[in-house]
Amino acid sequence: MYNLLNGKRQVFLLAIVSILSHIGVSGQQCSVINAGVPGNTTGDLLARLDTDVLEQHPDLVLLMIGTNDMLNTSKMISFEEYENNLKTLSAKIKEQKIRCILISPPPVDTVYLYQRHDPGVFDQDPNSKLDSMTSVLNKLKDRYGFGMIDLYHAFTRKQIPVHNRDSFIKNESNSGEKDGVHPTAKGYYFIAERIYEYLKENNLIKNNSKILCLGDSITYGLHVEGEGTSRGETYPAFLQQLIAN
Repeated sequence: MYNLLNGKRQVFLLAIVSILSHIGVSGQQCSVINAGVPGNTTGDLLARLDTDVLEQHPDLVLLMIGTNDMLNTSKMISFEEYENNLKTLSAKIKEQKIRCILISPPPVDTVYLYQRHDPGVFDQDPNSKLDSMTSVLNKLKDRYGFGMIDLYHAFTRKQIPVHNRDSFIKNESNSGEKDGVHPTAKGYYFIAERIYEYLKENNLIKNNSKILCLGDSITYGLHVEGEGTSRGETYPAFLQQLIAN
């Protein structure tokens, strides 16, 4: 009898361990979707919103967009057009009763940016333009009842980027790439941590919920392991791991 009971007890404990390993210690099991596309602007997001977002029926959208709108000289638009596009995106998301968090993109290393884009086209310092976007996002956050994560200032408070010295934004020193715009794996983990902390503090992590990360190449995770997915070293991948642990 003892052996039989002891065997049943072992089976029960193994089942508990299996369940805990599946859902994580926090008890939260969420699906994180990487819906980033390299080169995207707010206009591109409007074009694919129905198929890539609304038809997925997410519970929460993490929206980070604007680097190409503001800094890509072949795609650059005015602040007014950027704000109007975001208004349309926000209104369509809100109509579907989907929670949304607006996220400001990280700063850039202008030394590398100016090697790819003519500095004469800019009427304002590139990082000043990104900084100004935070006021647009704050205004839209209040208008639509969304959340907002100021990722731009989360980086600048750490004095990032530093040309060829920091380990968060890709540069020749940390990756052999004269990039200055896209994060390293460490940078993506930093982004995921800031988002996770915000979601946790605001009780936005719900069991069995679907979180959709919408954006451009920064969300996509260009040139890191798992690019375009929620696996590997993209910020959606790190966010998935943080929620599960």
